[in-house]
Amino acid sequence: MCKADEKTKSTEPDREWYYLGVYLTLALVCCADQVFSMLMAFYPAVVEDKGLSPTLTGVLFGSFAFFSVVANIFATTLTKKYGSSRTLTISTFVLALSVLAYAFTDMVEELNLYFTVCFLLRTVQGLTSGCIEVAALGILMRSVPQEKAGDTVGWLESARALGMIGGPLVGSSIYSSFGYSGPFLFSAMLVGGIGVVMVTTGFSSNKSNESTSTGTSTTMRIVKLPVIGACLCTMLLCSAAITFFEPTLEPFLNRDPYKLSDVHVAIIYTTAIISFGVGAGVSGDITSRLGNVPTLTYSLLVTALGFFIAAPPETFTGPLSIFAFLYAEKYVIHQMILALFLIGGGVGISVAPYSKILIDEAANIGLSVDASSDAISSITAIAFSVGAAIGPFSSGILVDNMGFRKSCSLFGYVCGIAGIIILYYIGGVVAKQKLTQTDEKNETGQLLDNANEKTYDSILV
Repeated sequence: MCKADEKTKSTEPDREWYYLGVYLTLALVCCADQVFSMLMAFYPAVVEDKGLSPTLTGVLFGSFAFFSVVANIFATTLTKKYGSSRTLTISTFVLALSVLAYAFTDMVEELNLYFTVCFLLRTVQGLTSGCIEVAALGILMRSVPQEKAGDTVGWLESARALGMIGGPLVGSSIYSSFGYSGPFLFSAMLVGGIGVVMVTTGFSSNKSNESTSTGTSTTMRIVKLPVIGACLCTMLLCSAAITFFEPTLEPFLNRDPYKLSDVHVAIIYTTAIISFGVGAGVSGDITSRLGNVPTLTYSLLVTALGFFIAAPPETFTGPLSIFAFLYAEKYVIHQMILALFLIGGGVGISVAPYSKILIDEAANIGLSVDASSDAISSITAIAFSVGAAIGPFSSGILVDNMGFRKSCSLFGYVCGIAGIIILYYIGGVVAKQKLTQTDEKNETGQLLDNANEKTYDSILV
């Protein structure tokens, strides 16, 4: 048999499961997102009583996300210089201390000083959370066998979704029992406890799961690849889809004829977060069965269907109202729940295929998982964070100009068209790469066969 017909093996050594790394990083990411989301349940009312304007309250919330993106950009430099495990451990303790300090901000009576202190602490929390996200995903990818590396993004996002869901519940329940400082003290002990486990178990000094990346140069090599641009656009779109309804869903359902309370709207919106977490968790298995490109395409089409179902226009007036036949006023709540379930699930399912495409493309230029993991985690984190900002921004503009219903339809079209483009563009590029690789293998095999024949002939002579 020709050697070209034999299955080629990766030059990267096989890795075994590093369960401690998997469990600690997932637990930490869950707690970090819980720190972010727990304020939603009680904090706006607290600072309103203090006299803080809604704009400044929004700044306190937004500063966490903004500086998390900033940290995503330079986190790979830190992990390269100090190591992922050490970066993660230090970030964990800094996050715990900043949350602990927040517990005592209620003692600051002067409003401007209170805002300044809280803003600085939220900035620190955002920076550390961004570093945690990048370092954690890199460690996760290097803590599992090679074939599971692409699935780790789904696990990470499931852990984040769990933290986002549990945060408001934890925050409201502890606040009602122990007051202002209670939620912060609890979260600080939780995050700090994970940090202590990292140190006492030797995780913080573990060298076996460190990246061999060359820092920003590795990131730039990956970003310049043709397929990566399409993947980044997909990540931005998916992240924007999951946050699209944040500023506009509540006003739409609060008004006539629905008049839903804020609690009911929150419950409906939670559907998207839950389905996102579930979708991300099973994303790897689905991708293994269907393949990267088909799964990514299906996820976008499912997301598009969710937007079409969300709020169909009452009458047909053109392309943006083509789904008017689905309009039913008395079933709008059921439709919205189904829509958010589809949107959350569709976005969740997308996380494994695009991460696997990133890994495969990096491998095509000679980068192993160990070498590319930190760069891929940084790219993924930045894309998700930027997309999360684009979603509410675009939603507000669209709703102001064309109304809620047509805005949903338009975004549905964008997701659907993107799915078709992904199928043809990325699918075509990947297929061409495989064809080229097959031709190269066949050519190499033919050369080896010819060399073997010449050697055999020379022996006979």
